[in-house]
Amino acid sequence: TLMPVQVRLGSEIVSIRARVTCSVAISAPQLFEERVSDVDSLRAQVCNIITLRMAETLAETSAGKSTLTEIEAAMGDIQVILRSKVEQAVGSLGLTIKQPSIQAIDKR
Repeated sequence: TLMPVQVRLGSEIVSIRARVTCSVAISAPQLFEERVSDVDSLRAQVCNIITLRMAETLAETSAGKSTLTEIEAAMGDIQVILRSKVEQAVGSLGLTIKQPSIQAIDKR
């Protein structure tokens, strides 16, 4: 994530950054042409989508967890939820996301 995501762990609010890798392909060329006016900013747009959806996903999945280790233990579930959210968002741009993978989650 470009910016840290705020998450409640127990009684503390912490900043977390996630390293996510993925590839993106154009799935609907006409929709892509209509929705993406500046191809040079596409990487930033996709990064912003991932950051926003990661924040949503961590908010949903961190409830009841008090340590970063507990979040890391739920990484499989987090990746599934994140992929679904990101696929929907990039799909509206005429894109398909391939194999988003969370490489690490770090407490900042």
